[in-house]
Formats: sequence, structure tokens, C-alpha cells
Amino acid sequence: MSSLPLLRESPTPMPAWDRFLINLAARLLWLYTIFVAKTSTVRWLRREPEEKLRAMGQGAIYTFWHNRQAMLLYLHQKKPIAVLISASKDGEMGAQIAENFELSSVRGSSRKRSSEGLRALIRCVRQGYSIAVAPDGPLGPPREVKQGVLYLSQSLGVPILPVTVAYSQKIVFKTWDAFMFPLPFGKIAAGYGEPIWIKKEDNLEAKAIEVKEALDQISADVDAAIQ
Repeated sequence: MSSLPLLRESPTPMPAWDRFLINLAARLLWLYTIFVAKTSTVRWLRREPEEKLRAMGQGAIYTFWHNRQAMLLYLHQKKPIAVLISASKDGEMGAQIAENFELSSVRGSSRKRSSEGLRALIRCVRQGYSIAVAPDGPLGPPREVKQGVLYLSQSLGVPILPVTVAYSQKIVFKTWDAFMFPLPFGKIAAGYGEPIWIKKEDNLEAKAIEVKEALDQISADVDAAIQ
């Protein structure tokens, strides 16, 4: 369990009734996620990259494709991680679910260096948290790494840790990212890629390609593991 306090930066202002409905929906999705996990066979591939970083006391930027995030909160519950979540009403539901899994959240976008979300993430890292970012969120293009996460890694000296998950039983929504919604009674596979460090002298466009290739490779590996 995390020894750091739970953070909840910049909640979305909204009417009390809307917040009640969102809280209720978040609670139901939280329970559903637990139900899926408990009725599925969960297999981890290559946990060593994260374990080595934790043994070193080294924080990381957990980086994942937007459409594969559904079970990642469950799989990382109670860890000292702050998740970047959009400032929309849908994002408020995600922040509530993260809180139910005892994970911290930061509201904003990774699209611009000067965004409120990135500044809040910098504060979190300096307080000892790792952070979690979907580099193709919140609106795509899908499976393309925006430079915000690279700039954050470069500025703070914290490595990017690719992470992904796959489901044998799922619904794929017709959204911009082809979001994967897991179903119970199936197989779940998750895994990490090797940490990627972004040095001051590195070319960010080249590093974006490296991060994309790492995420695509580990995603292909976990997909193969559930066949």
C-alpha cells in the first residue's frame, strides 16, 4: 500500500445532482472491474521492469495506450501513482474510480507543455509519486505519442515505463481509440516494457517513435498471451 497521501487535484465543478450520478456510476464501474478481475484468469508478463525500478526507489511515468486502460487501475491499486485524467465529466468518473482503487488523480491534458495537468504532474513527481499518462489521449490520434509525456520525462529525469493489458473477452467500442471494454470469465494479460529514459540531448521525435514501438510491442506480446 502507498505510504503517500491520496491526492485529488482540480476536481471538475458541477451541480450536486450530476456529481451524485457520476459518483454512483463510478462506484458501479469500480465494482464491475473487480468482478471482471475476480472471474478472469489474470496473467502478468514481464513484471521485472517495474520491480527493478521500485527496488531502486525510482519513480516512473507509467505510459499506456488510451484504449487499453480499463483494467490498469485495478492492477495498480493502492500504489503511489497519480493518474492524469481529462477535465471533462467523463474524466470526473475516471477520477472517482481511481480514488476507489486508492490511486491519486490529476485533472488536465498532456497535449501542451504549459498545461495545468502537466504542471500538476510535476508537483506530484516532486512529492514522490509516480505518474500515469495515456500519451495518445484524450482525443488522439490513436497510438501516437504526443510530446508532453516526453517533455515531462526529460525535465524531471524520470523514465517512461510502458505498460499494457489485453482481454480475451471484450467489447470494442466505435470510439476514436477503439476502446476495449473487458468482459468477465475470460483471460487478462498485462505486462511492462523496459524503462525508456529521455535525456536532455535526445531528439523528442525519435524518442516518440521509440515509445510507440515499445508500447506496440508489449501490446502484441500480451495479445498473443491470451490466444
